[in-house]
Amino acid sequence: MPIFPNVPLAPGVPAIPRDPLAVAAGVSLLTVDAVINQFLSNQTTWGIFLNGVPVVRADNITSMEFKQDWTLSTYPVEQGGFQSYDKVSLAYEVRLRFTTGGSISHRANFLESIQAIADTLTLYDVVTPEEIYTSVNIMRYDYDRKAFKGLGLFAIDVWLMQIRVTAVTQFQSVQAAPSASPQNVGQVQPETPNAQVQSAFSAFH
Repeated sequence: MPIFPNVPLAPGVPAIPRDPLAVAAGVSLLTVDAVINQFLSNQTTWGIFLNGVPVVRADNITSMEFKQDWTLSTYPVEQGGFQSYDKVSLAYEVRLRFTTGGSISHRANFLESIQAIADTLTLYDVVTPEEIYTSVNIMRYDYDRKAFKGLGLFAIDVWLMQIRVTAVTQFQSVQAAPSASPQNVGQVQPETPNAQVQSAFSAFH
């Protein structure tokens, strides 16, 4: 439905509502609820989120790209052929294009919100209506502005990569057991060697 200001178009003509909440008098509450629900259902969720909160202050997201690659390990066989024996999935990548217009300060806040999350190790979620891509971190962002390309509309591409968190491996504090510091295990009492040890010792003397 087109959006118009709440002003009369002519004397005696009622105002056209600006939004679903500004309904004309006399409409039942049931109809009002139906209009509000329809308005809310059309709002889709896009963006970069941290704990359910969006972290980029942008007006719109105009495009999104997703890339998932695999590596195939192969080995040679007879007659110069190759055969695959393993397939490993690589970390996926996501690109979002954010756009913002308005005043200079509004566009500056948009850029600052991206700069604030770019140089961190924080893991974010990329949310789309169909899929949520979890555990991603920003690997770069870029933008290109030209005099003939709408300087009043700021567009920034944000590139993110999946971070796979694994368990922490425990290492010894030394490279080899012989290089470890000696341990005090108490006093050791001397003992007389048995006859076999004495005989073997006597053979060398």
